[in-house]
Amino acid sequence: DLIRYICTLQEFPLSGNQVKFFRHALNLSLREFAKVVGVTHQSVMRWEDQKNLPAKIEAHTEIVIRLLMLNKFNASK
Repeated sequence: DLIRYICTLQEFPLSGNQVKFFRHALNLSLREFAKVVGVTHQSVMRWEDQKNLPAKIEAHTEIVIRLLMLNKFNASK
């Protein structure tokens, strides 16, 4: 849980690996995650393919992803 919390507070863009970690932590499929954040599942696949590189996510979408993780972190306390 601490890792999820730290990842949501970092000041640099999310990497593909972090997107995949968040999606798995939220227990969502590619399609489910895409629907929740308002993009296509192909976009999520492209982000995750970036691995350790910045995922090139639009700022407002990245904020949604980070808020989802903070919500999950706070709910699990």
